[in-house]
Amino acid sequence: MERTTRSVTRATGVPLSRGLDGSGAGGGGRKPGGGGQSLRIEGFRSRLPGGRRRRRRVPAAVDAPAPNVPAPDAPAPDAPAPDAPAPDAPAPDVPAPDAPAPAGNVNPNAAAEAGDGQATAPDPPLASIRDSVMCPYRVGEDRPGPVTRLTGELRIYQDEDQLARLAYNACFYLNLDPNDPAAETLVSTIDAWRIEKRTSAKPKAKQGWIRDFLAATPRGKKDSHWREIWYCMRTLYGKDGTVQASIDNFAGDLRDDGLMFIEMVHTLPLYAGRGLLAPMLTLFRSLLQQLPEWFAFDGLLVLVPAPPAGERGNVWNKGVDAEARLAGIYNKADHYIVLVEEAVVGGVGIKVMGRKVLDGDDAGNVAAGAPAQ
Repeated sequence: MERTTRSVTRATGVPLSRGLDGSGAGGGGRKPGGGGQSLRIEGFRSRLPGGRRRRRRVPAAVDAPAPNVPAPDAPAPDAPAPDAPAPDAPAPDVPAPDAPAPAGNVNPNAAAEAGDGQATAPDPPLASIRDSVMCPYRVGEDRPGPVTRLTGELRIYQDEDQLARLAYNACFYLNLDPNDPAAETLVSTIDAWRIEKRTSAKPKAKQGWIRDFLAATPRGKKDSHWREIWYCMRTLYGKDGTVQASIDNFAGDLRDDGLMFIEMVHTLPLYAGRGLLAPMLTLFRSLLQQLPEWFAFDGLLVLVPAPPAGERGNVWNKGVDAEARLAGIYNKADHYIVLVEEAVVGGVGIKVMGRKVLDGDDAGNVAAGAPAQ
């Protein structure tokens, strides 16, 4: 069978970079939250106490004269209106009523704030954590740059469409202004999904993940928000949730431990190739362990080393084996190893890599945020 590279789409984002740190572990996206607020309709009481019917009164129109006041004298038929301009005079410029000029720092095309009947703001995260590490920032291929502060912020959101997963979204910022310690520049993001599955620690957990990501099959654009996770999950598990027999590495962890699928690792093009991927992935694992108890994660991380379709994937030359290159990048940056070399899922060839949140040695665990032993 001819090997096929998966083709996926992502709704938004800037193009993927050519550098070693601009890599994608999938495309796709989530359904936007809908909803809004309904207008309140005031009631009208139609009966008096005791059952007598209330007599409805029609209020007089605003500015209506009193009933017995005679109407004012009508103007003469040919009398001009007072202060009327000449027939051929141009109309004076009149500003629109109640239309203030935009302030200098306001985008006139920005969306209006939500009000009655409009969509409300996104729900706040279920939990969040923020931490910083110092790391070198390379300014050229052979020019080590200054040590600067890398800050990661991780937020957890619920997926209202599929309750068997939680979104773990991380943003990473650099302090590039030595004169302003508070200045932060967004350089990279990680989008991941924690799978709510039955584990040795939670033997009675619901099995909704089997229904959502294994037994079902994504169909068309309406299911594009979970197609990426389906590719990965069907590579690792059968439709009944059992680990694929061909898997040797981490087979026990896939069966007994928690699972998190990293859907996308994206570094903005301007900051790719600066040596940020390794400290960023390490900081991500540290943040996972610092979350509140219900959301902290120390299980297995998995990803699919393939470039996304669309603009983010256009930077990869057609003749370059992007999958092999990305696999090497993840192995070098954070010791990811191949769990499945290649499996055909939905007509697409899928490679899956993974690693545990904690390293095998104490030094690596401390670097990833675990307490020293």
